[in-house]
Amino acid sequence: MDTNEVGSQKSADQLWRENVFAPNDPCQHINADGTTYSTFYPPASSSTAGGSSGTGWRLPSQSEWASLYRGGSTAGAAANALANTWSIYRLANVSEEGAKGYELKPDGVTTTLFLPANGYRHYITGRLYYSGVNGYYWSGSASGVNASLMYFTNGGTVNPASVLYRGYGYAVRCIKN
Repeated sequence: MDTNEVGSQKSADQLWRENVFAPNDPCQHINADGTTYSTFYPPASSSTAGGSSGTGWRLPSQSEWASLYRGGSTAGAAANALANTWSIYRLANVSEEGAKGYELKPDGVTTTLFLPANGYRHYITGRLYYSGVNGYYWSGSASGVNASLMYFTNGGTVNPASVLYRGYGYAVRCIKN
């Protein structure tokens, strides 16, 4: 790889991270009130590439995803979570339409976060896989052409720190600072 390619790769990695290039960050399109979404990009600014909406919404880091499970990067069964109770949510009739995924309950009773089993879009074929079965969520942590993500399976596995190719169509879950 020549020097220009290395510099170009570093620039591309920076575009992946939250709050660096607002047009590429879906979290920068959430208005400050958190209830509306803007399809327009914020104006360019001399202080940041592409400007920043300053809404305070961003992608979680890999360590923030890990903190929802049991910290660190160790994968395991949802039943072994230390930070929250992970309860699978499915409808009684498997053929029914509706949300499937995990409810996270810090006190074991009250749901504070629901993570739908969203599946993903394959980076080459564009086909959807595992919708309603597994959940895949990007973090803002890049690693070369890869990035960190958190995923779970309906079989009860949670992996808070997987690293895969950024071309995959995994979901983003914006959080407020």
